[in-house]
Amino acid sequence: MGKRICSSGFHWLACFSWFALSSCGGVRVPDLKSLGGSISSGVSPTATPSPTPTPSPTPAPNKPVIRVNSISALQQAISKAGSGDTFILSNGTYLNSSLDISASNVVIQAETPGGVFLNGTNAITLSGDSVVFSGFQFTQGGTGTGVVVTVTGNYNQISELNFNGYSAQKMVRLIGHHNTLENSNFQNKPAQMIAKGGTGNMVQIDANPIVPGENNVHHCTFQHMPGMGGDFGNEAIRIGESTMAGFISRSVIEYNYFEDTGYGDSESISVKSQENVLRYNTANNNPNAMFTFRNGDNNVAYGNFFIKSGGIRVKQANHIWAYNNYFDQSGINQDPAIPGSGTAPVIVENAGATYGNDVNWVNNTFYSGTPIAIASGLSSVLFVNNVFYQPAGAVFSASSSASKFRANLHWGTLGIAPASGLTSADPLLLLNSSGYYGLSARSPAIGAASADYPSIPVFGGINSDPTLAFDLSGQNRPITAKDLGAVQFNASGPVRNRPLRLCDAGPSYLRHCP
Repeated sequence: MGKRICSSGFHWLACFSWFALSSCGGVRVPDLKSLGGSISSGVSPTATPSPTPTPSPTPAPNKPVIRVNSISALQQAISKAGSGDTFILSNGTYLNSSLDISASNVVIQAETPGGVFLNGTNAITLSGDSVVFSGFQFTQGGTGTGVVVTVTGNYNQISELNFNGYSAQKMVRLIGHHNTLENSNFQNKPAQMIAKGGTGNMVQIDANPIVPGENNVHHCTFQHMPGMGGDFGNEAIRIGESTMAGFISRSVIEYNYFEDTGYGDSESISVKSQENVLRYNTANNNPNAMFTFRNGDNNVAYGNFFIKSGGIRVKQANHIWAYNNYFDQSGINQDPAIPGSGTAPVIVENAGATYGNDVNWVNNTFYSGTPIAIASGLSSVLFVNNVFYQPAGAVFSASSSASKFRANLHWGTLGIAPASGLTSADPLLLLNSSGYYGLSARSPAIGAASADYPSIPVFGGINSDPTLAFDLSGQNRPITAKDLGAVQFNASGPVRNRPLRLCDAGPSYLRHCP
């Protein structure tokens, strides 16, 4: 097992921008003071920067660096590991590898990032704590119905992985708590099923009935997934399962990039647990998939960009908050051959009397796109401080008339009967230097926001900007007289959030920024 086929050098190209990192307990994690809070801190947010890749792990000073050139030698060395050891696997291609990483506080990495290919069948388990596993590619072969990387330990960092054309039920499964998956790419997973059911999602985060997982996925890319679409089963990220809908996961999914994932499944992120945060992600040219609160209450989505992509869908869930999000031509370019209800900027389904309650849309900007679709009979869906600009078509589908509205501005055909809280006026939007629309100086949306909306929750120590102290760009809003929509006119401070490009996320060795 683990036979080495060849060795080759690897050129590491990286695009560095905006993302501070610090070391914590032997695991390199985001400096979340600069991210606007942390999974474990209750401090007020200060900013929301965009990414740089995590640097290669640096061996601990005065600790052994063990270099090996076979999987069997690596396994043998790990079995004798001491705290702080670093293991480096020589560049090359290795087939049919099995690794059981039970040691804690160790680093296991490729000789150069991306220089090691683990092909054929693979079964890698991280049961230790504070392990760094970094720099490997999976590009040929597969595990059938197995999982490639299973993480049962805690405080681990899985980084710089590339899954392209590799077949498995799941690529990465996080079972423990406080684990980080970062700077990795997932694409072209073979569509082996020809009927509903698919072959399993890319990244699975399990929710625990007792201990919140507080796992983090950031700066990963998910792209070009084949399949039948609809409920095919190959979601990019799934947090929980339907049987875990009552469990608190408290995962943070941030700064990830999604493109053309909808043939794998209509849910690019499928939330099936509670107290999760989806923030600062970009869906670009992803028209057949949405971020979906599928099962489980008490979840939030904010600071996300949906550009020519499906937006946010709510199904068997209550107490949902979506704020400071930007929807640009959301829902267009859908493939009509894909089964299901299609995508839109917003879909809230009527899944029964116990669902669809307390669903709140606050300070979002909707520019063009297909109609927002709120199922009939849902009377506790609230829109506050949003800007809707619809040059063609309707803002809402006819079934949305039972929704409630407060201090919203719309321009274009409304699609429902005029209602209190929906003012018709041109918001006078202006394309900014980051490539999305904000307010111009004479916009009637300036200073028009209401403070009358349900309190945004804070889950554990995750700072989710509950007072909307920042706008979509990460700049400061005033304490009073906030603007409508996601973008504050003349906001103060540096711009720290913008639509991500493909080269802003994923492994450093695959980033080719212009």
